[in-house]
Formats: sequence, structure tokens, C-alpha cells
Amino acid sequence: MNEIGGTGAPSFSRATEKTTAICTTAVKDPGASGVRRFIPDSLRGPPRVDEETHRVVPARGGGGTPLRRALAVAAVRSPSPDPDDVVGHVFVDGKFDRLSYSSSAARPYAVFSSAFAEYCSALETRDEITRREVSSVLQKELSPDEVNILTDAIPSLQTILEMDFGRTKLDHKCRENVDEDVTSSENENRTGNRLKFVIKKVMAAICNGDPICFLLDDVQWASQSDLELLKMLIKSAKNPCMFILTRRSQEPSHLFNSIIGDVCATEISLCSLRRDAVRNLIASTLSTPSRCLKEADELTAFVSSTTGGNPFFIRQAVLTLLEKGLLLFNEESSSWDVNMVAIKDTNINNDVVALLLDKMARLPELTQSTLKICACIGTDTDFLLLGVLLKRLHFDDDNDYLATEYEDVARNALVLALDEGLLVEHKDGRASFLHDRIQESAYSLIEDDAKGAYHLQIGRILLQAGKNLRVPNRSVHSRSRKRPSWPPGSMEDGVHNRYLFTIAVQFARGYKSITLPSEKISAARIFVAAGHRSQDALASKDFYTRARDLLDISWWKEEFNLCVDISMSSAENAAVLGLVDEMKANLSVIHEYCRGEKALVLRAYLIEIKSLYARDMSKEAYEIGMRGLELCGIRIPRNVFMPKIIAGLARTRTMMKKYDHESVLKMPVVEDEETIVKLQIIAQMAFISVDVNRKVLPFMCIIALRLSMREGISEVTPTALAIYASLLIKLGFAIKEGAQLATLALEVQALHRYESSVANVAILSYGTIFGFMKPLEDCVKPLGDAVRIGLRVGDMTHAASCCNIYLLFRFFSGQHLSYLATALPKLDADMKEFNLTRTLVVIEAFQSMVSILTGKTPCVSFAGTEDHLTYQTGDIVNQLINFGQLFIAYLFGDLEVALGLSSMAVNLGSFREVLGGTIFPYICEFYRSMTQMSILHLQPCKKGLSMVKKSIKVLRSGRKKSPGNLSHHVCLLEAEYAFAQRNFDSAERLYLEAIHHATGVIHEYALGCERLGWFYIQRANRESAQEQLEKARLLYLKWGAKAKAEHLEKKYSQITKGKKGQELFIINGI
Repeated sequence: MNEIGGTGAPSFSRATEKTTAICTTAVKDPGASGVRRFIPDSLRGPPRVDEETHRVVPARGGGGTPLRRALAVAAVRSPSPDPDDVVGHVFVDGKFDRLSYSSSAARPYAVFSSAFAEYCSALETRDEITRREVSSVLQKELSPDEVNILTDAIPSLQTILEMDFGRTKLDHKCRENVDEDVTSSENENRTGNRLKFVIKKVMAAICNGDPICFLLDDVQWASQSDLELLKMLIKSAKNPCMFILTRRSQEPSHLFNSIIGDVCATEISLCSLRRDAVRNLIASTLSTPSRCLKEADELTAFVSSTTGGNPFFIRQAVLTLLEKGLLLFNEESSSWDVNMVAIKDTNINNDVVALLLDKMARLPELTQSTLKICACIGTDTDFLLLGVLLKRLHFDDDNDYLATEYEDVARNALVLALDEGLLVEHKDGRASFLHDRIQESAYSLIEDDAKGAYHLQIGRILLQAGKNLRVPNRSVHSRSRKRPSWPPGSMEDGVHNRYLFTIAVQFARGYKSITLPSEKISAARIFVAAGHRSQDALASKDFYTRARDLLDISWWKEEFNLCVDISMSSAENAAVLGLVDEMKANLSVIHEYCRGEKALVLRAYLIEIKSLYARDMSKEAYEIGMRGLELCGIRIPRNVFMPKIIAGLARTRTMMKKYDHESVLKMPVVEDEETIVKLQIIAQMAFISVDVNRKVLPFMCIIALRLSMREGISEVTPTALAIYASLLIKLGFAIKEGAQLATLALEVQALHRYESSVANVAILSYGTIFGFMKPLEDCVKPLGDAVRIGLRVGDMTHAASCCNIYLLFRFFSGQHLSYLATALPKLDADMKEFNLTRTLVVIEAFQSMVSILTGKTPCVSFAGTEDHLTYQTGDIVNQLINFGQLFIAYLFGDLEVALGLSSMAVNLGSFREVLGGTIFPYICEFYRSMTQMSILHLQPCKKGLSMVKKSIKVLRSGRKKSPGNLSHHVCLLEAEYAFAQRNFDSAERLYLEAIHHATGVIHEYALGCERLGWFYIQRANRESAQEQLEKARLLYLKWGAKAKAEHLEKKYSQITKGKKGQELFIINGI
């Protein structure tokens, strides 16, 4: 069909989310803005619905039965629903704004705020018990700081949340949870990531009740962040829930396809309306049966050809003919007279914008002013805001009125626009355009060269009006957030706070018209405040960029703090977005104008260090970090000698003996900004030194800990304690000493709620120290929780590393493989969401390992994968994958592959470099040596036995650290070695000891039984071999390794099923 102003076919799609059984719906609609627009009805009022069946009457247009069902869902909603009408379902909608898309300046997540405003309005019509139930569920699921994040992004939800969360609780406790020693953009990045996790909780809570239908209009104008949040909404929704998305196929869709494309949905295209449907729609618009329409066939043919069968355009064409008197109602005959000759002479064409402009030009001046203001504001316009602007712009009245008086002005001004079907009124005090083409036409009423000035005038009015206007309590608005750049006293609750983004957007679209220096400074403050408040890095960039455009060199003397805020925030935002050159350009300004401000210069160094390190530019980050440490007065020697390390470590251990747990927990919190930044740089350099210069790592750890103990508690303290504890273990000190420090790190972290370091501290404590002291299974849950918290707070680097450690612990803990199989898809989805590609490779490897063991994937050789892995991933990923492949290859008897993997990369030296301080280098050494022993059983070799003997010595040293986790490995390897030495009695005793120590770790227990069964085969003890091999088979099945159990049964079938005497034919292999 012909699109409005072009050609194309609209489409409607409906699908069921397989994993959660959610009905998710996507709509392409070049012809209409929403599903309601297709319902043939009197288009001046709500859709006509059969009250008994709730069916649309009639439902015409392409799409078939699925379309009609979806239309019925949309049709049951009316603009002013009865309380009873809401029972059984909730319908919410939102509309994306083309102007925001094209101007790159908009309030983040405005559409979702609008949609949830309708949900809150629907909920308010329910009984008190229902409202309290929803609020109670959300209160149970959300912490106060999560409420703060959520209501900043979607203010409309505050009406529900404040049923149980008082404003004081929201403001006070949430601020306690914010790390005050991190920069605004760091918090912006963290809260942006956390918002997605909070949305998951909200959707899970509200989707367990009545059916909810979300209609989101004009998705082609959605930004990347909007689409990412939309994807999160869809994937986190539960039954019963439907999503209807409308978009035009002609508009840009690459973002939509790339982000929403993997959501399971079936698209159904809506074709142009057929002639009979056009005829019925014309009759419905005129509120008359088609038989009462003279020359109906000829009129239908004309309208169908000129509009292309587009429902919205058909309506506008018919209304235009009515206004021009070409369609007249004949009261005598009770029918419509159609002047086809005059109609054909009209200049009606397929340009709906021109048609609407012609119509709007005939409207009263007040209505035109209303439409222009609404078009500048966006898809939705608040009555209070509209009333304020009409008073100033149209009536030229600068007096102050009550909020309710402004709203009355807006309602009176909206009457004609509502009657003409240009705007739709919502019960929560908003008006929205019926179609984006109407907004486009209304915006065209303003001359192109005057649009910037018009936006600027709107911004000025709102900024001035907010000083004296109080927002009524019943209105939904976000809370005040103290920011250093905003002038004192001007950010109180009220219009400034409620409409901060609206004001900022208007200034952003007209800031080039500002000439006065004082107003430029004021506008820059607004942009910085909006950038700080935004939870979307891309939206923040738009505001920061405009503030930077306004910045003048002279401001550095008069408005130093503002200049610092602009430059630093722009640099931090560029770092978040990965724009390294832009980040460096902004930081160079800080270095030039802030030479006497050490704290600011150090902060600039920290931003650059973190950004470069996150992008694998470790060497450059290291050099910058060393310059930062020199500025702090800390000099790290380039050549580090062991005596210096030992001396420094000895002094530090002596110092730490003076502190007990209570004295550390009672230490004051560091408040000096320079000290905080200094600690952060040292902690960051400790991690960078692992990649660049491991020799200085002990010095970094010692300096960080000493400074923390001297200055007080900060978010770096748990990390410093954990790094120092891990270092002690790695250098061979007692496990208990490191465990005490690790426990203290966790206690400090919990007491001060430093979530930003949870993933990091979990790696260093549970991943290293407690991995020796506790069963591996006991470390699985804390590590898994740390991964989720790390992702939630935006600590992607450590969350990814923690995920790798978590997978190792879970796999080798002996838990049933089904638990890991269930966890892996969830982890995979989370890592894809944050584009953590290296960890995705590790997850894929573990998925392959689990599939092979459970029999879902055939066991194939891993040979030839190393080059691909090395090219795409880092050392740690290669080592982890090779370790897993070695385990699988050994377990299934692929000795050639296992031996190649063990000699290629997975040896104790290289693996210890990657996972130094953890228990896994010892486990890796065990399987490498077991592979070597399997070869030696077939081809004895003194050199090979000598290497195994060294490995036994290494494993014995590990057993001293972790007797509970490594004793069975030592015994089993010693048993294999004793058998090779033909010391059969000792070998049998060691096999039995290995089995005894492996109890509780099911796969190790099974391996011990398997090897003991093999031993009895060699010793011609058929009955004992049968017993042990059958026990091993059952244990593998209990572990969930069905394929391994079948492999075992097939390999030893002559023993388990054969006759006596046949056992001697079993080869002396693995």
C-alpha cells in the first residue's frame, strides 16, 4: 500500500517467547501509528467494541485471525476506562519521538516512563489491597538504591513505590549506598547497567498478575539505549504479557534489527486496505451505513487511489472533504450527498503533511500555539507544562498562578485539537499526538530558521517559571539530586526538577541562538546537570557535548568548577563509550588548566588508566599510572629485587599484627578526595602490573594496604586487603593468615556496602584462599553472586574474570552437571548483553564440555582449535579452554589430543601465571600427569616417570595447603606411579585411599573407582574389577555424565558382560 508520503506495506507480527511463554508482538506499520488506528470506527471517538464479546466491530484490513485477536486486545481499552473495565487486563502504551531521534537530544527512556505512567494509572483504579500487593512485591524485590535508580529513569513508577518507600527513606538510604568516591560518569555507567537488572525485577513482579499488553509506537525512532531496554523488558517479562511494537519498514531499521532481531517474533505484514474495507472505513468515519452513501463506489475508488489504502490518510482525506463541503449530509433523505466532480478537482494527494498543514492553518491561533508547543516538547505533553507555556507564549502573561490554574488553561486550549482528532488526552494529565505525522505537521508550523529560537524561548520560560511554581503533591516527579554544577537553591523539588530534561532538551535544540555570556553559563549548567542525571551514556554525551560547545576559555577564571565539571564529565563519558581520542582531548584540557589542583589531575590520570586498561592497552595505561604515582610522591623502582620485596613484606606483616578485626572495622571512612583517588590509582596499577610487570605487584599491594591502614576505610580497602592476602598465599605463607585477611576484606565490604569491589574481592578470596580451605562446592554460590553483582554495578572486567573462576569451581566441584547446564544459558545471555566476548568463548567451551559429557554432542577431537583461540582471545581464555579440553580428552581416552594439549599450553608454569594463587594449577597438573601416566603404562620411559615424580612433589606441596581438595589427586597419581614401578600392594592401598578422600566429589570418586577397576583388570581380579567399574559407571550417571558412563561400559564390556578368561584381552591403556 502507499505509505503516508511514500509507498510500502505495513506489517503486524505476533509471536510467543519460547523460554518464558510470553506473547511478544512486534509491528511494522508504515500506515498507522498504532493498532487502534486500524479499527474502523468514528475516528473522532474511541473504538467501538462489542461489550459482550469484546471484539472489534468490524475488524477489516489484512492480517487474518492473529491480527484480529491483537486488535481486540487493543480495542478493549478506552481513553477513560471504567474501573471495572481494567479488571482482567492492563493496556499501556508509549510512543517514540521522531524529533528526539533526529535532533539527538531527548530525555532518556521517556517512552517507557510514559508507558509505565499508564500502568500506574490503571493500577490506581484498582482496590487498595491490589495496589498494596503490587507495592509489597516491589518493595521485597528492590533495595532503596534500586528504587532510586528506577524512579530516576521512569519517574511514573514512584507513585507505586512510594506506597511503602517514603521519600525520606528513598533519599537518605539511597545516598548511603552510592559510592561517594567515584565520579559522576562512573556512577552513570554503573546505574545504566543496574537499571537493566532492576527492570528485570520489576517486570517479573508486575507480570504475575493480570494480563498486560504493551503497545510501543513508532519503534523506528527508538535510540540504541531505548531498544536495549526494550529488549530487556521483553526477555524479562513473564506470563501473561504481550508486546506490540509498530514501525515503518521504510524508515531506518538496522538498529532495531541488530538489537531486537534475536527476540523470537513472527512478523505479519499489513497490506493496503481493500476496496470493501475502504468503503466501510469511510462509512464508519461518517457514522453512517455504506448504503446511505451516494456514489459510494466512485468515492471509494477515488479515496483508495489517492491514499493508497492507508487508514490514517483515509480518515484525513474524508475529514478534509467534509470541511470543504464536498460531502454534505442530506437530512431529507438521511444520506450523504457526494459531489464527485468537485472532489476530483481538489488537490488532495498522498502528502499527508501538506494536508494536515492546510487543516491546521485554518485552526484558531490558540490551537495552533498549542500544537506548536506540543510538537516542540515531544510526543507527550504535560498539562502543567503546557499551561505555563501558553500563559507566557500565547497570552503574554508573566503572572504566577497555581498549578491547577495552569492545567485548566491547558485543558481549555486542547478542546479543539482533541475534537479534531489531532491530540489524545490521557487520564494522568497528558496529551499526546495521535500520529507522528501530526506532530511533524505541527512542528512545520514554525519556520525553519525560527525553530531554534522557539525552543530556546520554551526553555527560558520553564527555567524562569520554576522559581515560584510549586508542583502539586499528586503529580509524579523525580526527586532532587544534589549536583555541584547547579546553582545553590535552584534545584529544589518543583518544575526545575520535574522538567530538568525537558528544559535541557529545549536549550539543547536552541543553544546556538544564545548570545549573552551569563545565559550561556546557565545553559551549560543545565546541560551538565542533565548529563549527570541521565542513566544513558549516549544521552549524556549529547548534553555534555553542548556544554563543551558553550565553554569559553575565560570561564576558567570565573567559573572554574563548572569548567572542570564539563571537561571531566565529557572525558568520563567518552571513556565509557570507548572514544579514546575524545577522552584524551578533554583530559588534556584538565592537565592544562588544573596544574595546581593535584586531586583533579590525579582524577584525570585515573580516568585514562581505567579506559586504556579496559581496552587492552595495558602498557600505555601502566606508563600513565606510573606518572600518576610519581605525582603522588610514590616511586616504584623499575628493577625490583627479591630482598626488597621480602623486607617490605616483613614490615607490612609486622604492621598488620597491630590491627585486629574490630579496630579495622571501626576505622574512619576516608573523605579526602586526593587520598581516595590516590588509593584508586594504586589499586588499578596492581591489576595492570599483572599484565605488564609482575615484579612490582608486591610493591603495589604493600603500598595500597599501608596507605589504607594509615588513612582509613575506602572502597579500595577490601581490595587492598584481599590482594595482600592472596599475595601471601602465592608466596607460600600460611593459609590461615591469608584467610583472616580475606575474611576481614569481606567484612569491611559488607559493613560499608562497597558493591563496586564485590566481584574483585570474590576472585581474590573465594577464588584463591577459600578455594584451598573449603570444599569447592562451598565457593560456588559466593562466586556466582559476585558475578551478578559485578554486572549489576558495572564492574565488567572483574565480573567477567569472576565468571571464569565460577565456571571452574562449579564444574570441578562435583555438583550435578544439570546445575551447570541450567546456569550456562543465563550467563551467556548476560555476557552477550554486555558484549563480554572473551567470557562468551569460555562459556561456549563449558557448554561444549557439558554437552559432550551428557551425550548431547558427540565427543570429537579438539585438535586444531588453538590457533583460532589464540587469535581471538587472551591467555586466560586459552588456558581455561585448554584445561577443559585436556580434562575431556583424558576422560574419554583421547590420549593423543590430551598429550598435545598438556605439552602445548597447559602446564603448571603457564597456568599458574594465569590463575596464580588458585587451586586449579594443581588440578591441571594432576590431569596432565595422569595423561602422561596413561602413555607410560603403554610405553614405559624413565624420563617420563621422572617428570611424573616431580609432579607428585608439586601436588604434595598443594596438599599441604588444601588437604581436603587435593588429597585424592595426590593418592591417585601416586597409585599410578606405584603401579608403573610394579609396587602393586602399595598401588592398591593408594587407589583405595584416593577413593576414600574423593568422597563427596562425585566425578573424582568415579575416576578413582574406574582406575581401581583398571588396576584389578591388570591383576586378573575379575570380580573386583567388575565391582569397581560398575560403581564408577553408576557414579558417572549420578554426576550426569551419561556419555562417559556409556563410554566406560563400552570400553570394558568384556569385563562387565563377557565370560571368564576374556579379561586378559583388555589392553593396558587408560
